[in-house]
Amino acid sequence: MLAFISHGGANSIMEASYAGVPLLCIPLMADQYRNAQMAQYRKIATIVKKPEILEGKLNEAIKKIVDDDRIGLTSSPKANPQVSIQSSSIEVNNKPQIRSHVPSRGSRSSPEPISSLRVDF
Repeated sequence: MLAFISHGGANSIMEASYAGVPLLCIPLMADQYRNAQMAQYRKIATIVKKPEILEGKLNEAIKKIVDDDRIGLTSSPKANPQVSIQSSSIEVNNKPQIRSHVPSRGSRSSPEPISSLRVDF
């Protein structure tokens, strides 16, 4: 891939950075303008404003990205695909007593307090 044409959203910039390809940003709204400007400042993108598309600036920008070695990223991804995400867990012990409002199975007595919480992700 020679270039990635994008609106300049955060996910698009992250994908282009991971793939190591330069961006051609056409920002349309919200944070896309700032994202595109930051990418251009870092010399990984060229910006074309929406009204400039009809003026032939899109073709000029594509040629600029393809011909100019100063715009873009390395051809290999920056991230290390060999590193996998390991499961983690958070344990909370001895916190204030939290009472469940749902009675346990087969029991109509008052619910037992929850004294420990474990969350795996």
